[in-house]
Amino acid sequence: MFNMPIGFNAAPPAWEPPLAGSTIREAVHSLLSTTPAVMTLAGERVYFGDAPQADPKPFVTFALTGSEPRLNLCGPSRGRRARVAVWCVADVEADAAALAAGIYDRLSKFRGYVGSVYVFACVPDDEADVPVRVGAGTDESRYQVSLDFTVGYLAD
Repeated sequence: MFNMPIGFNAAPPAWEPPLAGSTIREAVHSLLSTTPAVMTLAGERVYFGDAPQADPKPFVTFALTGSEPRLNLCGPSRGRRARVAVWCVADVEADAAALAAGIYDRLSKFRGYVGSVYVFACVPDDEADVPVRVGAGTDESRYQVSLDFTVGYLAD
């Protein structure tokens, strides 16, 4: 009776697939591809850079738009800061929004190891809804939600 968890430890943690990564790019890919909303809506369609043209939607793409070393009073440290841009692309606006919400929740709350990369901060910076016309002279659109994060991490 006295060993029962209380407060924030009351519920057992939900199962999450193991994460892998030895670089920040691999770590971000692992985090995105194990996000429940991504697994449900996009499956394995998580890409670094561009997605294949023939790939069905929805899908997620991401890019590292910058990376810089962290400094301390003694000079360079192992810590780095990366800027990560994520695009959630879908034919239906609700699917793009659901992907973005799931990714936002996953990344903005994440702290811990992803393989050998330790993420100590993941701060959301910006979000934009960007509808795109599929072709000239049509009413067809695809929907994109863009998310930007700053990720503080340690890598060997």
